[in-house]
Amino acid sequence: MIREENGKIDVTFLMRKSCQMCHDVKNRISEYMRGNNSINYQIIDLDDHTIEFEKRHSSITPALWVNNRMWFAGGFEIARFDDKLKDLLQKKGDYHE
Repeated sequence: MIREENGKIDVTFLMRKSCQMCHDVKNRISEYMRGNNSINYQIIDLDDHTIEFEKRHSSITPALWVNNRMWFAGGFEIARFDDKLKDLLQKKGDYHE
């Protein structure tokens, strides 16, 4: 569910430096996230072993997790992500058409 500490939605993008599709998706999702104050967005490079991440060895990339639930793995559709995120924000009360 939505984090209680700050009321924001957590979006975590998992990638690997060696994955070209990851870089393409990272560019699209990062542009989408720019300026969105309702979201805590972080990028985790699974090749960076200085970052602790419990799902490091079992993760398909690219992958997008929202509030600790996997929404996309091995690919990404921005329109579908937008629809799902709007639904989540409406439930939270932070999005109005």
